[in-house]
Amino acid sequence: MRRETVTHSGTPIRITIPFYQVEVLMRDSFGAPVRGAKVDVLWGGGGRLLDSGTTGDDGRFTSGRIPVGLDVVVRASYGQHAVEEAATGRTAIEVRMPFVQIGWIAVEPLWRTNEFVTLGDRWPRTIISDQGRYQTMLEELFSKAQELKEKLAKMEREDFLDLLELAKRLWVPYKPQPIGSEHTVYAVDSSWNIRLYDGFYVYALRAAAVDEAQEVHHPVIEFDLMRRDMGGLTPENSVKLIAENAEHYIAELASREADLVLVDGSLIARLRSAEIMLRPGSAHAEYLSWVRSLRGRENVVFVSKYSQDSSLLNGDLGDIYYFRAATDEQGYALGPRWLRDGVPITTAYIRLADHMSPLKVEVPAEVGEDHVRRLVDVLAPRSVRGYPYALILAHRTVVVGDKLMEALCVTAGLTGLSRPREVLEI
Repeated sequence: MRRETVTHSGTPIRITIPFYQVEVLMRDSFGAPVRGAKVDVLWGGGGRLLDSGTTGDDGRFTSGRIPVGLDVVVRASYGQHAVEEAATGRTAIEVRMPFVQIGWIAVEPLWRTNEFVTLGDRWPRTIISDQGRYQTMLEELFSKAQELKEKLAKMEREDFLDLLELAKRLWVPYKPQPIGSEHTVYAVDSSWNIRLYDGFYVYALRAAAVDEAQEVHHPVIEFDLMRRDMGGLTPENSVKLIAENAEHYIAELASREADLVLVDGSLIARLRSAEIMLRPGSAHAEYLSWVRSLRGRENVVFVSKYSQDSSLLNGDLGDIYYFRAATDEQGYALGPRWLRDGVPITTAYIRLADHMSPLKVEVPAEVGEDHVRRLVDVLAPRSVRGYPYALILAHRTVVVGDKLMEALCVTAGLTGLSRPREVLEI
């Protein structure tokens, strides 16, 4: 209580104004105190701020004095999360936030706490969320994320400047030159999707060459059951190899029609992956036959956005990372030449627009520096933010998203069949 004494016409008058304070306790979804959260005490009539502060390590905040009778609201917020509670006349409020606080990071739980499910008569009623273990797992994950941050920082300190200097020396600044005639550019890409049902898989695949007018050439379309004998491959790897075979087939046909054929991905990485997954066997021989059909095709170029190849600079990270950090102008850097499974491969890094990320290119033929320059001449004016426009169109044309896959399965009459993962969605 607060007492004030005033004088009126010489006569003392005592006025008593009652006050109170609100203690806010903020907890996360596991009941642990949330520290560092912002707390605002508002006059509910118009949202006027009466007091504000942050919670301590114990998750508590105590407001200043509030006159009794005001309509008061407490707003607690942390990051993008905010909760409001009516506080009129209350001296203690506990606020639950919809996240788990790990360090200073708010993480939304994967499931609600204290849920119960019944797994038939054979199993007892079981709690599926163990708060303590779940929080421990999260803490360990974020601890490992911090360790990775420190590891990357160490990698940047050790030899980082030397690698940047080497990347600068290898980079050749080059402004694209006007080309004398119009060039026809095709881009080849594929997309696939898989659905698992009890006892079988269904897959859909689309692959095609797409030109810059978005005309489709040599499409390959499949929607079928996965064969039971996949040679020890996972369904995902099996369909991936089918899609790559289709791309190589389409690229060979397109190379007879277009001046330049771009294929999304790395040929070297594909050959390494196929060797590991397929050798020995007829499937590997079939895969190589499609790749070898591209041998010597100078107008076929494999394009990688996220190459991890480090064979040129020999750093801990991919070469493309160091070229991105060390340079920002249009140009190129010549890479090593390879002979993989009887296919000569010329590699280079090119940047089609200033300040954009470089791309790794691979040509299944022996070509020189003039050929790399010519690639920059042709592709630079046909790029969007440093990436060939034809490849953007090809990706959009062939993509098999989940909604399309669902519609295909409905058309095939598969909607009434159970899917194994449905039990995990309880």
